[in-house]
Order: sequence, then C-alpha cells, then structure tokens
Amino acid sequence: MGFVLVVGLISLIMPAGPGEENYYNEEKVKYDGNISAPSSPILFQPMFVWNDAEPTFQGTGFFVSSSDKQIAAVTSSHFIDTEGSRLKKAYWLNISEERFEPVASFARIWGKLGNGGSDFPMDLRYDYLIMPPENAVPDSCVLELDDRVRLKRHEGVWFPNKDPQSPAGYTLVDGMVTETQENYHAVILKDHVEFQSQSGSPVISKLTGKVIGTLSRAGYTEKNKPVMYLAPSHSIKHAVDGDAKLTDLSEAVGKK
Repeated sequence: MGFVLVVGLISLIMPAGPGEENYYNEEKVKYDGNISAPSSPILFQPMFVWNDAEPTFQGTGFFVSSSDKQIAAVTSSHFIDTEGSRLKKAYWLNISEERFEPVASFARIWGKLGNGGSDFPMDLRYDYLIMPPENAVPDSCVLELDDRVRLKRHEGVWFPNKDPQSPAGYTLVDGMVTETQENYHAVILKDHVEFQSQSGSPVISKLTGKVIGTLSRAGYTEKNKPVMYLAPSHSIKHAVDGDAKLTDLSEAVGKK
C-alpha cells in the first residue's frame, strides 16, 4: 500500500504507510490523563521578506525554550529556496483572523539551516529552520521539545490544525504514533485534515505534553486516512541546546 505525499516541495507516491492494524484506534492510544491539551496561541504563520522578491507566507511556526531558557522559533526548512533571493527578515504572525498581526520578528538564524530531510531513505532529522526572536515572547506561547529518540508505539498525540476561525488559531486533531525511528516518527490522525501550508507544525505528546516532532511529510493512505511523517524533536532540541553561532539571515539563506 502506498500513499500520495502532499506536504513539502515534492509530490510522489511514498512507500507503504501504516498497515490496517495501525489505523487510529481509540482503545490502543496511550496517554496521561494529567496532561492538559494546549489551548493558548502556540501556532503562527511565518512571513519571509526577501531581498528582491515578494514576501512569502510559507509553512507554520512555533516557539520553544532551550535548556538554558532561551527562546527560539522553529519551522521546517524543506520549503526554503536556498538558491534564490537572500532572506532579509522573517515574522511570526497570529493565525486567528481576529488578530492577524506580527508576534515576533527575526533577523538572524540559530546555527545552520537544516537540509530539509530526505525521502529515500527517509531521514527528517534536519528539516528545520531555527531563529532567535528580536522581541520578548509570552510564556504561554512557548512549547517544550521532547528529547526521546524513540517514542511509545500507539502514543497519543495532538495535532494543532491551522484554523483562522479559531481564537487560538488552530483546532486540535487527535492522532496516534504508528512508527518511531531515530530518523523520523509516523503518526496517523483520527479525523480528516486538508494539509496545506502546515510544514513545521508541532505535534504534541499526550504522555509528556511536549513536542515530539514537526510536520515534514504528509499525505493520505489509499483509504484516505491522513498520515504524517515528523522531523523528530530530539534532533531539533540538540540544535537548540547546542553552542550555535548566530548569523544574519541574509548571509545564511539565499544567494541573490
């Protein structure tokens, strides 16, 4: 069984997704009843300002805290054109149509731009763009990264699905981990989702309340079940917690 990939720069039939026995099953889901679902604005719309091109609105972003309490913004890197116009500035915007306005601005990159990941073989560990904000960010917007290399099979998750109609900017969709590897995690969702400009969205564990990975590749099985492949959070956390050099965005992204 294959499925059509719809998120990212490419569109192809991926190898076999989770089998029938791995489709979302409420009875199999592992969770901690003491962990509360997120409800505050944690999801943001990235806007990228280029040297000689129109601004673009791509992917989805969020904020995390490093081990020494520094705040960083995270999204995917696979949709970034590294050969085109230089990136001058970036902004995180509220998604809710009630307050579609900038929350933070960015002029530097944290470490190196990730390589966007690979599909064959699948390795999504370096599908990230990390930036330090130029302004203070409310604590309620900041998430924690899970440092586990492998998760629990059937671990329950929340996927914050972009929703401009919601005051928080998203609605939560339940999901379940079906595969966990060092290089990626696979999640199947309970309900249908129309994937669109959601690369970089955090996926949150119902066992720890932390981000287990970011949406990097996604699609639908032959029976139209939504499947997500995640850039694992342990590699993002390693980058955030490392002794990273801060470089101007214009020097790190783009060539023109």
